Amino acid sequence: RHIPAPIKEQIVSMALKIRDKQRIAELMDVGTSTVYRVVQKAFRTGSVTCQPLQCGGPRALSGIQIAFIESCIERTPDIYLVELQAELYDAYGIIISLSTISRTLKWRGLTRKVVR
Repeated sequence: RHIPAPIKEQIVSMALKIRDKQRIAELMDVGTSTVYRVVQKAFRTGSVTCQPLQCGGPRALSGIQIAFIESCIERTPDIYLVELQAELYDAYGIIISLSTISRTLKWRGLTRKVVR
C-alpha cells in the first residue's frame, strides 16, 4: 500500500527518538521492514521518497512538427511515410526515422487507411 510522505517523515523522526523499530511499526500501523526501509532511505539520500529523474527520453518531434505532419496528411491522405519524412526534411531540416513518424501518427490516432 502507498504510504504518504508525511507519514514516512514521522517514522524517521520517531526513529531518532525511539530505537525500537518494531514499536514504531506498531504505532504507525506499518510493517517493520517498512520502518527499516524508510529510515535507511532517509539517512542515505536525505529524503523519504524517490523522485524519478525524467520520464522517457526527449521527444524527436515538437508539437509544431506533429501538426505539420497532420496537415500534410489532410492535404494528401494517401501520402507515404517516406514522403512525410521528405516533407519534414524540406520544411525543418530534420531527419526523422520512419518508425518515429509511424508511432507519432498512431499516438495521434491516425491509423493506416486503404486507398480506393
